[in-house]
Amino acid sequence: MSCRTRATSPGVGVGADNVPEGRPNWVPGTAGNPNISIPGVEASAVTTAAIVANTIIYQPFLVVTAITLDQLICEITTGVAGNARMGIYNADRNWQPTSLVVDGGQFATGVAAVITLAINVTLQPGRYLFTLHSNVDPTFRIVRGGSRYSGYRLTLSANPFPIFFRVAQAYGALPDPGIAWDNVGYVTVPFYYSVFCRISVP
Repeated sequence: MSCRTRATSPGVGVGADNVPEGRPNWVPGTAGNPNISIPGVEASAVTTAAIVANTIIYQPFLVVTAITLDQLICEITTGVAGNARMGIYNADRNWQPTSLVVDGGQFATGVAAVITLAINVTLQPGRYLFTLHSNVDPTFRIVRGGSRYSGYRLTLSANPFPIFFRVAQAYGALPDPGIAWDNVGYVTVPFYYSVFCRISVP
């Protein structure tokens, strides 16, 4: 298992009270055993969904205060024999990927299991994208939420919520810089997240 890291320092807006917009949605858990998190994302539901093979999936999140992550986490609920990777990208103001922050390494997808990849990354306040890339289409545990960061459809309709950002790409190590997503799905429910993390600091 490989792990590549890069220091990051993208900017983020602040509100009228001079506090960065948004709030981190995590709690520290017990001493030495922090809880699983998706920074800044307010979850509204839990379900499962199959991913699309040979497609890079991006999941936006906002960091409002410096944090250190020590794990990337996902849960496979229905396995399909193959491989996948999780990682993090910096994102620009349009939520497109820029430089790679960390490629957490490869893991097998053939068995239902919780997957944890050890990393050691400090994120400064800014915009980021979790990413998931696989050469098969297993089903993952997902939560929905966070659409206030990714916005809504250009023209309001019965399906205003973006549910994914993705781009077709043959499976392999996560590219650096990232490949811009060109496929957005719109539905009646908020964005879905299949990649989680563990925050070790603060």
